[in-house]
Amino acid sequence: MELKDLTDKLHEGGYSCVIANRGIVRTFTQRGVADLFDLLEHEPDFLRGAILADKVVGKAAAALMVLGGVTRMHADVMSRPAYELLQAAKVEVDCPTLVPHIINRTGTGWCPLETASRDLHTPQEILPVIRDFINLQKKSMSPVDLNPLCPVFVFCQDQVLLRKTTDPGLCEIPAGSDLPPSAVPASAIHNVTLPDGSTVQTFDLSAPLPEDGTWIMKGLRASFACLSLSDYKAAGKAFQILYWDRHTRFCPVCGTPPEQQTPIMKRCPHCGYELYPPISTAIIVLIRRGEEVLLVHARNFRGTFYGLVAGFLEPGETLEQCVRREVMEETGIRIRNITYFDSQPWPYPSGLMVGFTADYESGHIKLQDNELSAGAFYHKDRLPELPQKLSIARRLIDWWLQSFTKDNEMKG
Repeated sequence: MELKDLTDKLHEGGYSCVIANRGIVRTFTQRGVADLFDLLEHEPDFLRGAILADKVVGKAAAALMVLGGVTRMHADVMSRPAYELLQAAKVEVDCPTLVPHIINRTGTGWCPLETASRDLHTPQEILPVIRDFINLQKKSMSPVDLNPLCPVFVFCQDQVLLRKTTDPGLCEIPAGSDLPPSAVPASAIHNVTLPDGSTVQTFDLSAPLPEDGTWIMKGLRASFACLSLSDYKAAGKAFQILYWDRHTRFCPVCGTPPEQQTPIMKRCPHCGYELYPPISTAIIVLIRRGEEVLLVHARNFRGTFYGLVAGFLEPGETLEQCVRREVMEETGIRIRNITYFDSQPWPYPSGLMVGFTADYESGHIKLQDNELSAGAFYHKDRLPELPQKLSIARRLIDWWLQSFTKDNEMKG
């Protein structure tokens, strides 16, 4: 496989790193240097003579590549200290963007390993710093053991591992004792408490497992069609916990790896900053006009269906103010009788949808072009394609349609 093929695979698959050697291609998803370090420690032969494509390469990652014997590599972005290490080792480098240093994920300074290795000059000097850093990260992981009797939600990015059943259309979540041997955790195992008080577990894989007669990996959205509603909701919460864990590997204030204190709280051992799973609140509103409803097609919709006006809550707003603002910004109309309907966790990746109904008051539709590609009032008997039943948008529309049935029954 050529370096360009690896680079294409890196971007098309959303991987953090792709490595090829002797006809074997492996993909990786952990951020930072963890995957390279694990290969160097446990599978050094795979790195020797390998070609590699990575998205961001700092000085520490370059040191691991040199020590492992990588011969050619691509990086989308690379720091100059990393480039100099690779050049000195005669590694063939393809990199369109060189930067002075790699910045941390919050944009507040250098990444921690770039800082720790700044005054070190050889890969051999840098390796102990990397080892100490990885060990500190592992200590910050929650020491939770796999429970053989507990349902376990195993993810690779947004794909969840499902066990097939005798019904071709249905799948189930495995217990810890039923997992295949290849389902090896690449992250901490997390205990997740569900709203009913029960507990499930979840962890990340470093690469998706291939489908066979027993197992299949499906995207979280797609799993709605083959899981029970309770399992789908539990999968959503498990995914949100893993998403939070992936994105809080370092303190946003000082860059130190935080330590897990509770299932939903980490604390930085250096500065004391506390990190909790974030919730992005958004409103969604069904707007009625007699026997018509306002339906729109947003440019970010995955499909041809029409949905409802929605948008994120801004600082300082009430939910009702957000409803009015979003409707005015996206459609140019005024509404009245804003009424709370229901709410729904929306794990794509970590949202809460708060549903409302409202009545049309005045104005002509003028769509916000960068948000919506189409929108109009539709009669209840001539509706376009609607959202899937997994969303609160569909529940709002179905509730509105059922209101006409109830009215007719009362009149009858």
